Amino acid sequence: MSMANIHLIDFKFPQYWQQLKSSGAANFITQVIHRLPSGNLHIWSSRRFRKRRSSEIRMSEGIKLTKSSPKPWKYWGWQMQSLTWWIGFIFTVGSLIFAIGSIPAMFPNPPDREIAQINFIGSVCFTIGSYAALLEVINLNLDIKLERDAEIFVETIGSVRHPNLSLTKIKWFDWQPHRIEFQSTLIQFFGACLFNINCFFATVSGLTWQIIDLIVWLPSTLASFCFCWASYLAVMEVCHSYWDWKPQDIDWWIVILNLIGSVGFLSGSLFGFWGQGLVQCCQEWGTNFSFLAGSLFFLGGSYLMVPEMLDR
Repeated sequence: MSMANIHLIDFKFPQYWQQLKSSGAANFITQVIHRLPSGNLHIWSSRRFRKRRSSEIRMSEGIKLTKSSPKPWKYWGWQMQSLTWWIGFIFTVGSLIFAIGSIPAMFPNPPDREIAQINFIGSVCFTIGSYAALLEVINLNLDIKLERDAEIFVETIGSVRHPNLSLTKIKWFDWQPHRIEFQSTLIQFFGACLFNINCFFATVSGLTWQIIDLIVWLPSTLASFCFCWASYLAVMEVCHSYWDWKPQDIDWWIVILNLIGSVGFLSGSLFGFWGQGLVQCCQEWGTNFSFLAGSLFFLGGSYLMVPEMLDR
């Protein structure tokens, strides 16, 4: 990645840090590596910074990085003053509601109206969580310098905590298309709004199959496509490339589980078109199983957002 593109992250580092490398996919910068005066490497990444997690500090042998020992996870914690915590909590609740609504649909003679109402509540949670994630992105003070990192840095392999970012005024919306995390959260929010439409009309009975296809399965399919698109952008942000294998990182598992969950929702939406009308094939099983599987993958990815933000 060209060093000239570093302005794309709108971020200023201390001048006495030696920039070695910037990484990302397409025109997005998601990771920047500096050599500190001590000789160790400071690794900034966009998602870790957004989630207020510590930057990585590693010993270097030339340009090769020596990985620091992984820290044990905190499986749960309450930080209700943190927007990042609320994002993980709301998505977890929404995913759990979707899973609860999907389970009875797998059995004969399911209560369709009640299931649709449960799913609508879940979709509202997803919309709230998606907008909260967008707020988290657009309200970062990306112009802050990391001078405090240098002040508290200790000459051992470990981590450096980012300074707490204070907001003078909340931005309820902003346009920042040069940031991959902005595109990801905006597309996800748009998809969540679409998903509210199909979940709401699914509660209405007596509709013809043509109307159901138009106001239920079409917006559901478009919303699920948005989820897949947004999730893959999140994968690119975490991998700092179009794809990478990082099973040791909790944020990698989050974005991968969300991507698989998005594919599950897309599969269930596409099966929905085949339940009525001229072509009928596997709709009931395909839709219900796909949404159940997608909900469970979403639940796993959403839950991990809480341990992720607790890993400071």
